[in-house]
Amino acid sequence: MPAGVVEAVPSQQVAHRRLGDIHCFRGLAILFIVGGHCCSFFGWATHGNAEAFAKDLFDDSTLFFVFIAGFLFQATERRFSYANYLARKLRNVGAPYLVAIAPAIAYALLRGTRSFDAESLHQLSMAEKIGYFILYGGSTINYALWFIPMIAVYYLASPVLIAIDRQKYGYWALLLLLPLSLLMHRPTYSHGHNLSLGLYFLSAFVLGMCCSRFRVPVFGLLDRYLGFVVLIGAAIFAGHFLASDHHGKYTTDEPFDYQHNTGLIDWVFLQKMLMTFALLGLVRRFRQRLSGPLGVLGDNSFTIYFFHLYVIYVASWLTHFAVIEIDPARYLLLLMAAVALPCGIAQAARVLVPRWSRSLVGS
Repeated sequence: MPAGVVEAVPSQQVAHRRLGDIHCFRGLAILFIVGGHCCSFFGWATHGNAEAFAKDLFDDSTLFFVFIAGFLFQATERRFSYANYLARKLRNVGAPYLVAIAPAIAYALLRGTRSFDAESLHQLSMAEKIGYFILYGGSTINYALWFIPMIAVYYLASPVLIAIDRQKYGYWALLLLLPLSLLMHRPTYSHGHNLSLGLYFLSAFVLGMCCSRFRVPVFGLLDRYLGFVVLIGAAIFAGHFLASDHHGKYTTDEPFDYQHNTGLIDWVFLQKMLMTFALLGLVRRFRQRLSGPLGVLGDNSFTIYFFHLYVIYVASWLTHFAVIEIDPARYLLLLMAAVALPCGIAQAARVLVPRWSRSLVGS
């Protein structure tokens, strides 16, 4: 703990409950991520305002996962060993990532892909193409897997992150990192942008670490002023939705290019940062009612993340890739399938191969 800062040490029961809140928040976060991807299945020709609202609501929800990852990193790595940490991440994240991406790579190699249309890529050998897909998971049909190579950058840089946590003024780095995220905008994830994506989301990861380090005062303020936090977050969301012609992610094809026609500030990043605290506070406020279903989603969140896009792709195949106009019943049916089927995979793995389920499917 930084010198001069006094933090009350909670009992084990209170500490478990507070990490339980983060676990439930992870369950809510995966719903936002899957909900956003389900939107891409449908057409929105007659629902323009609803599409804009959905983009503003769901886009950049990855920020929730990055914040949670930073929080848990600080909370659990008390006796940090770099070698042991990397070994655990390789076993519990890297191994299921390879399992999850394997069908997408096989599909691309057997059916063809435009990922290698660029002159600098189309001459790659088969082994080089497989390596490329593993390095840039977002270039496959399971495009959500871009997240794993990106967050692996944090795993490799974990000694630096530990140093930030253990230095007296380490978290002052947020004064630089937060404006950087707001100004640089989010790089596209298909090819070659793991490092720049890591830089874009770094402020969320470090902010999660900071909130874990000072969780007692942070959660105390959040509990006390939750209404104000929700109000400010809703005001930012509504203001952007009503006043801006741009909706959804503020993206750029050229990382570190600060000339943005869609706006100087990444407003969706800002509202997702505020939404992080609003949703976490609501989870804490209503934990008795929400802990059951959100806890189940949290338990299966990685398996849902790894496999939900396959469910959406199969739904597209079954409908012959036709554009189906959005309606609430169809959307909820697809969302439930994209969540429930990966949960079934996770439960089957826990029953059939309990020792290896986490390394195979992430849960």
